[in-house]
Amino acid sequence: VHGHVPSVCFLLLLCLAIVVPVLPPQSPQMLVFEKVWGRSFCRTIEKLVEVVQEYPSEVEHIYSPSCVPLVRCAGCCGDENLECHPTQTTNVTMQLLKIRPSEQGQEYVEMTFVEHQTCESGDSNSWVDLLTCPYADGQGVFVTTRFNRKCVLTGGNTAVTSLKQWTSLGASAM
Repeated sequence: VHGHVPSVCFLLLLCLAIVVPVLPPQSPQMLVFEKVWGRSFCRTIEKLVEVVQEYPSEVEHIYSPSCVPLVRCAGCCGDENLECHPTQTTNVTMQLLKIRPSEQGQEYVEMTFVEHQTCESGDSNSWVDLLTCPYADGQGVFVTTRFNRKCVLTGGNTAVTSLKQWTSLGASAM
């Protein structure tokens, strides 16, 4: 009887291995914690943004495509009082088809959009999001708070490309 115990144990383990599948440590259906954690932080990522969101004064026109891929800040900051926002931006120009339904006309147009280059977690009560104001000839930036967003002129031909530049101009974020 004692000579058969190892054989019986082996058969029992073999049956369990067949009946209970074991997930490999990195199955294709699962992201390990370290990867999930690393991808959740405040960072730049490509997002699809509606054209009229960036150009609200152009709502009477139809654009094709109606949204464009832009690199923007997104992610978690680990504190509800912090928000992920850009610290440096750059402009990118794209060709779109502008359709004028009232005139039954269309044309290709070049439109400039702001892309985020670097991001940081900062005070969510107020920050400059560095998007140029479309109605201010590029001389303004939007200041965003939890409750509203308004265009603030930077003055002259000064282009603000970082939050540090904005602060050095002596502008207050509300």
